[in-house]
Amino acid sequence: MNFFSCTRAELALLLQQADIPSIHCEALYKNAYRHGVLSTPWSGPHSTSKDLDAFFSAPSPSGDAWSFALPVFESPLESTEDYALKFGVRLADGLLVESVLMPEKTRLTLCVSTQAGCRQACSFCHTGRMGFTRNLSAAEIVGQVLQAERWAAEHPEWLLRAGLPVTQRVTNLVFMGMGEPLDNLEALRSVLEIVLDPFGLQLAPRKVTVSTAGHLEGLREFVDWKTGVQIALSLHAVDPALRRKIMPIEGRFPVAQVLAFFKEGLASGMLKPPLVQYTMIAGVNDGLEIAHQLVALVREVKPKVNLIPFNAFPGSAFRAPTREQLFAFQAILKEAGIPTSTRFSKGKDIQGACGQLHI
Repeated sequence: MNFFSCTRAELALLLQQADIPSIHCEALYKNAYRHGVLSTPWSGPHSTSKDLDAFFSAPSPSGDAWSFALPVFESPLESTEDYALKFGVRLADGLLVESVLMPEKTRLTLCVSTQAGCRQACSFCHTGRMGFTRNLSAAEIVGQVLQAERWAAEHPEWLLRAGLPVTQRVTNLVFMGMGEPLDNLEALRSVLEIVLDPFGLQLAPRKVTVSTAGHLEGLREFVDWKTGVQIALSLHAVDPALRRKIMPIEGRFPVAQVLAFFKEGLASGMLKPPLVQYTMIAGVNDGLEIAHQLVALVREVKPKVNLIPFNAFPGSAFRAPTREQLFAFQAILKEAGIPTSTRFSKGKDIQGACGQLHI
């Protein structure tokens, strides 16, 4: 069992069952997530109890030894355009995924992967062309955050070069890397508990975004968690036939049903308005008449819309629209009263932008 897959509630229960006061769990979490004591979180300057040595030396409840292993960050590629870093993340079984660290004026955003590959096979996404290998564990996902923070702390020159203070931590977390997060619900739930925990990574819900291609079955479970984090819906097409062509998930979960779910959730107070992501592909989904159709489709869920110019990758025949077409499309949404921004993805020159991750 890996320590970094355990929520604080789960760890407290395990300690209680071993007759160790569960209050030690708070100290353990502080050691691991605030003080960076990653290998032996029960010892060192923030020690809690000698009983913990015996607890972690014994077999875990799953029968195997306790592990404190994290995925290994390989030397990153750095963008010469915006200082974004793309890390190869080596997992214990040798698999490789990717994670992207993106500096901005007042924040540091990490894009994490939740799967090795992806089942959704979206045609405009390089990850989607990989196929699916396996889900990542909670420890492998949380570990991406911990290793990114460790790397930044060990490379203050990069933080300064990017215009950030040397004490900068990860402030924002986006589940927009490799994989469909709602295909990996068990790990995702644990990860969100850990990153939002005041004794864990302490991120505010408004600083965390979970992206989905429209996994309605997963959304139904996700909403019951009441995490308060932002949901980003990858829409990318208005016409169902076109969406099914470029996003096969449309055949399983039609976007009309997904938007109806959001509408019901807004009415009941169970959901906040989604962030709608829309990748602009020249000659495919960027027509101005489509902009008007997009307004009609999403207006009732009161979204903010992010327009993302297509990011090229090897083997793709798609291309981004011109800036003129992009801003004309955006203007139609804005004139209809829909908050809309254009997201020029970071890390394009290192194949680290939206839709480019691939091993």
